[in-house]
Amino acid sequence: MSRIEMKIREIQPEDDFGPIRELLLANARPPMFFPQTCENIGKWFFSNQVERIGYMAVSGSEMIAFIGFERRGLDGVFVYAIHPSEPNPREVLAALLEPIMELVRERGGRGLGYFAFTEFGQLRNPEIALLEQLGFRPQDEYMRVSTKLLLRDWEAPPELDTTGIQPEPLDLNEMAAMMMEDENGENAIIFKHQYQRAETRNVMLTLRNADQTLMGFAYYKVIKSRPDGSSLSAAAFNMHFRPQFELTRQEKQRFLQAALHSMKQLELHAANSLQSLKRPDIFTLLVREGFDEIQSTFYALGKRIGE
Repeated sequence: MSRIEMKIREIQPEDDFGPIRELLLANARPPMFFPQTCENIGKWFFSNQVERIGYMAVSGSEMIAFIGFERRGLDGVFVYAIHPSEPNPREVLAALLEPIMELVRERGGRGLGYFAFTEFGQLRNPEIALLEQLGFRPQDEYMRVSTKLLLRDWEAPPELDTTGIQPEPLDLNEMAAMMMEDENGENAIIFKHQYQRAETRNVMLTLRNADQTLMGFAYYKVIKSRPDGSSLSAAAFNMHFRPQFELTRQEKQRFLQAALHSMKQLELHAANSLQSLKRPDIFTLLVREGFDEIQSTFYALGKRIGE
């Protein structure tokens, strides 16, 4: 029996977000990157702080897929989910992308981005193949990985040396510029997206030598562990070391331990890190210190509109 004709329509505030939640669960989308409750899905689409728009593909009374678009400058990124039993996912995704690409064209944009989730170390999967058929190409040279540490499972060394380490407000633009200067642009891009403005919840730590020269910095945000909970966690945690100082692994580990100790002092529940593997020394340091819960790994894909 043939399927009832598929139609694409814009998602509205009064829609039932239950089918979207079911599609997210069926596609095993990481909860840290997309809300999992109907209420929070609605808030995601209709936020007052971020410009987003969504479309759904329906066949009769059944939703078979949806797409959500977030504007970033003139371009933007999208998320989507298609019912696993859908026999023609390429056709469905192509139809959902049409209104999104038209929005980008109307605003003078040229690009559309997507983050494809993979298993750790995986180079190919069916989703990446599907997106490549629709004109998307890899934008990342290095995998991005998200890891987590439960702080109750971590204790600082008995005699932690914090010499030269202190909390210190830094200019966000200068931090990103230093990363770019040090050929760490992949993590600078992540940083600029995560830290778009100075906020009281941003925590910065610096590592300086005896001459007070900046050798490295760490950063994280204090956020609610769950939107409806009271416990707090550290999000968007990472570190950057200036390469000209050639710090030893022990010195880098000391700085990492001091950063985690600061989180314990704030009574935070967990620490979450998102980083590019362009700098594997940071990743291995985190794993050695207990960041062995890998929540997701992914690559950035992009499509040039009009090409």
